[in-house]
Amino acid sequence: MSVRVFSMVVETVSRIELGTKKNKMKTIVHTILIGIMLFGSGVTFSQEEGDKPLTKKEKRAAIKVAIITEKLDLTEAESKAFWPVYDEFTEDRKALRKNFKKTKDKSKKMEDLTDEEVETIITESFDYKQKELDLKKKYHLKLKEILPIKKIAKLYHIEKRINQEVRARSSANRSRPGPRNRRR
Repeated sequence: MSVRVFSMVVETVSRIELGTKKNKMKTIVHTILIGIMLFGSGVTFSQEEGDKPLTKKEKRAAIKVAIITEKLDLTEAESKAFWPVYDEFTEDRKALRKNFKKTKDKSKKMEDLTDEEVETIITESFDYKQKELDLKKKYHLKLKEILPIKKIAKLYHIEKRINQEVRARSSANRSRPGPRNRRR
């Protein structure tokens, strides 16, 4: 595991405003657990000997782990059981999205498509959403064996908030002039 990722997680968690000494201790313990889990699960963020800067995706993943761990207030036992299942769910969801994106043909505009092609696109979209729902249900059952239902509900809420924040930042970055999308 990259020392930079661990230190970034520590920094992120330490920024969270804490009121009591007990909360500070919990945060320290959670940070150590995150480091152990990332290291123990074989997750590595640096590809070669050289210390490459972290990608946005790696930073976002580390921050997401820190936020989820802190907000869910996972016990050590819950944490050990939760993260492998959650990581598996994340990978399955990525694979599903990747397969769906492969089937999309972005080369044509809607106006240039036939009615049959539009119907196919809509049907494929429905199929994708159903598969995504089936995947969520499958992992919901697995999570129920690990966590109390209130923590699962909290996880869904946290994920939604994180995704909204990522989308908001992405759209803000797209509208800002930069090297790629400079206004002329």
